[in-house]
Amino acid sequence: MLAFLAPFLGKIIAGLAMLAAMLAVYFGIKRKGTLEERRKWELAEAEAKARLATRVSDAISKDATIDARVDVEKKEIREKHETPETPPGDDIFKF
Repeated sequence: MLAFLAPFLGKIIAGLAMLAAMLAVYFGIKRKGTLEERRKWELAEAEAKARLATRVSDAISKDATIDARVDVEKKEIREKHETPETPPGDDIFKF
């Protein structure tokens, strides 16, 4: 029986080896493509995060400038509308 299967056994083993090699190549190419795609996405994400960080820092600096200007305006308005501690003129309620 072994003598009968010997010629086919070699071909079957060679075929399985060929199939395994083809699968390895297929999954290797697929993995390479996946890794390249992941690298592209990571690069794009890093660039987007850098742009966002730049926008946030610009917004923070503009916000600080606006806050400083508003604080000065508030102080001026308070000083303008503050009532004096002593009323002007004669104190009519003084006994």
